[in-house]
Amino acid sequence: MSIGNAEDRDVVSGSQKQTERGTDVPRSFSACAKMPIFAPGPISAQKCSIVYCAGYFKCIIVILTMRLDDIRSIDLNLLVALRFLLDECNISRAAEQIGLSQPAMSRTLKRLQATLDDPVLIRTKTGYRPSPRATEISDALDRMLGDLELIFEPPTFDPSTYHGEIRVGAPDYELFVVLPSILSEVRAKAPGMRIATQSISPDNLTALEDGVIDIALTSSPDSSAGCFRQKLFDEELVCAISSNNPSASSRLSLETFANLGQVVNLVTPNVGSEIIDGYLHSHGLRRIVVARTHNVLAAVQMVRESDLVSTMRRRVAEKFTGEGGLVIHPHPVPLPKFDVFQYWHERQNTSPRNIWLRRIIAKACQDLK
Repeated sequence: MSIGNAEDRDVVSGSQKQTERGTDVPRSFSACAKMPIFAPGPISAQKCSIVYCAGYFKCIIVILTMRLDDIRSIDLNLLVALRFLLDECNISRAAEQIGLSQPAMSRTLKRLQATLDDPVLIRTKTGYRPSPRATEISDALDRMLGDLELIFEPPTFDPSTYHGEIRVGAPDYELFVVLPSILSEVRAKAPGMRIATQSISPDNLTALEDGVIDIALTSSPDSSAGCFRQKLFDEELVCAISSNNPSASSRLSLETFANLGQVVNLVTPNVGSEIIDGYLHSHGLRRIVVARTHNVLAAVQMVRESDLVSTMRRRVAEKFTGEGGLVIHPHPVPLPKFDVFQYWHERQNTSPRNIWLRRIIAKACQDLK
């Protein structure tokens, strides 16, 4: 069987096959195995083995090259025409289905016959019938066209039928505030989706760049190379103290804030700590640090069970007011607000699954503003 256009076929010249491009191409394994690898002469048995193996692998390379060259010469449109011809067994009806004229479909059939070296359709008393060869390759043709459709079809995502995991990385604060707000909608629209969380530092997007996570939620203002971001909301810092603290019912002055023992939440942006210390220093004050922690819940617990104070993000502290045991005061130090973003890598920029979850997160965060 010859594959490809007529101009690419081999022509026989004597006992040697040559292509019209002038390159000698052996057409069988036996021919490849006989190809000389070393100069002729007396050689040992070990060298014979090397020659045999080298000849074998050279044969494989040549065969693969031949197949790639042959495949490259095939017009994929012929496969679509072949499918309609085999389904209809009628040139006119196949032409109508594919949007060609009857003469154009007749020319296409002739190209198929030349490419496959087979009549494809055989005339009978009752009309055309597929040739034995065409019948034999029909199932393979269906599989190939199905695979091509998957390759060229735009990616889609159906949350209702999806089963799998999506990975979200964030510091404790973002996991604590953002994730609970999206779970109910995710469960309702994508019941087969699992969200796996990973704790990351606020200014480290390495896990996102390395493909360890799919989306990062963080207040980091710097976007790494190859990453996109979307602002979700802004946040402010407040003072949180226990409802049992004697200072809970009165305005928290700068002096009172400085004199209370401090629980420093290291998840809070470093700029906040720098501004606080600088502002206190400018007023001749200095805060007393009793504890430091990266854990948001640990900071909350230490404050509500002591007479300490902590600078916290407002949305965290609000979750523990009232029966939670915390009282919120405006911060006596003028502190700027900061933004919370969701980040994703450019690899995921057009991923339907990633886009879907990013929209869910953005919508849920609108209610947090």
